[in-house]
Amino acid sequence: QGNPYWDCHSSGMLIPVRDVWGGLTGFQIRTNREPKYIWFSYSGQGKASAHIIPGDGIPWIIEGVLKSYVTHYFLNVPCFGIPGTGTWNTIPFSCLRGGRVVVAYDNEDNPHTEKAKKMLLSRLKEMGITPIVAGWNRTLGKGIDDACLYLQQQGITPTPEMFFPGIKSGKEAI
Repeated sequence: QGNPYWDCHSSGMLIPVRDVWGGLTGFQIRTNREPKYIWFSYSGQGKASAHIIPGDGIPWIIEGVLKSYVTHYFLNVPCFGIPGTGTWNTIPFSCLRGGRVVVAYDNEDNPHTEKAKKMLLSRLKEMGITPIVAGWNRTLGKGIDDACLYLQQQGITPTPEMFFPGIKSGKEAI
């Protein structure tokens, strides 16, 4: 029905993961139980891969494939959705252009998330890419997708600049 994902009856939501050319590399299945996500791919494919949504502007690295779909919808930015905090090495770094990238990991106090984010930031700097760490008030939600949805529900159109540290835009400072 034109949706980028499907509801799998009584098993979860099937989320396609695509490469830079739009080819399917696998699927994540969002379940209603633990584990929250299950990886599904054809024989011979690695366990996980980054989901890529090409576009113009500074690319965003999003913690979560489904979150990358939502972020792209609201902010209209190119996205690399990684299936988990520690899977940043699945990003095809050769596709990063322009010398800058926005990193939007969940806004939470989780030592595993922080460690993985620091490793990603270090790798980007080693490559000569300037990382911009997205930020938002935790009252808006843990993930960038939650924050975008919350702002939209308040009548505020989310923009990428709202998530850059030190920049104030919209009706109020975020």
